[in-house]
Amino acid sequence: MDYEESLRKLDLAQRAEFALQSLASMSNSYPPPVIHGLLRQMEILLMGGQAKRWKSWARMDMLYCVANGFKWLGFQCVQGPVLHFDLELLEADIRHRFELIHQSYRDQGLTGSFDNMRFVCLRGKPFTTADLEALPEKLTELHFILLSLDPVYRLLAGQSESDQAAVSQLLNHFLTLGANLHSAIALLQHFAKGDPSHKDAQDRFSGSGVWARYPDALMTFTDLQDENCFSCEFGVRSFQPIEPFGVRWQFPRFHVDPTLNPDNLKTSPGRPKTTSIDDFCSIISTNETISYSDLWRRAQKTLHISQATFDRRLKEARSANAIYLSKTENGYGLTPEYISRNGH
Repeated sequence: MDYEESLRKLDLAQRAEFALQSLASMSNSYPPPVIHGLLRQMEILLMGGQAKRWKSWARMDMLYCVANGFKWLGFQCVQGPVLHFDLELLEADIRHRFELIHQSYRDQGLTGSFDNMRFVCLRGKPFTTADLEALPEKLTELHFILLSLDPVYRLLAGQSESDQAAVSQLLNHFLTLGANLHSAIALLQHFAKGDPSHKDAQDRFSGSGVWARYPDALMTFTDLQDENCFSCEFGVRSFQPIEPFGVRWQFPRFHVDPTLNPDNLKTSPGRPKTTSIDDFCSIISTNETISYSDLWRRAQKTLHISQATFDRRLKEARSANAIYLSKTENGYGLTPEYISRNGH
């Protein structure tokens, strides 16, 4: 029996969804975008931040922008119908918030509407993962391109946010729901207690690390030193990397503010606010070359910075001709020019 015949017999013995494929037989088409550069239909977006930092307002703003094809925080949205499940707010609160967001765009000369928006108000009502599984039968013909639910932890039904199996199972329900409805899924999760500034963005979420590893796109709002300002950081699975940027809260919406430094995170007393290129270079000895991983561990231990900040500082130091990458030794070192001008 030759190789090709063996594969054909194996295919026949498998369920259709597990059929073996060659690379040439695989699709090269992505699902349609919902938010360009950030989210597609059938993908999951998880937004996070500390408690009482207007995350729910940000997500409502996003839903409104998708429903109207507006830009949201600089990202162009594709216009289409959206559906929001709210397990927390009163109906009057939901209506009031969206009317305020709607008016804020009108004040900027943008005329939107609620025609593409539908809501399910579930405060005080039972709603479980079994109800999630039943949604495709009821919603398929409505062709929602974005579905959101808030707060997601309510569906854990008393199980711990740190239970990897429980969180994985819950997110599997949303992945299946998105696939069946051809809809993107938007969820919210809060940060763990304590100072998030010394953690990578994906490590700031409360509970199991599955929260950050599972979604296709992550977006975090982390406090900056400036009052009511936040650093937006991103993790995307298959889009181009998104550089962090600063946003300012101006009721009832966040607005991108290019004057803000997204690295200037609010820190606990005693922790340095920022690191300069000189601070970064100070952890490299004059005559050494050091690998990326060893340099990152040294920076984490000495400078108490996140990996995202580390990567930006390394890029800045190389652009400033302070640090070079040795191709022969595959490590980083201080440039002769930097050593000379700093008296080393």
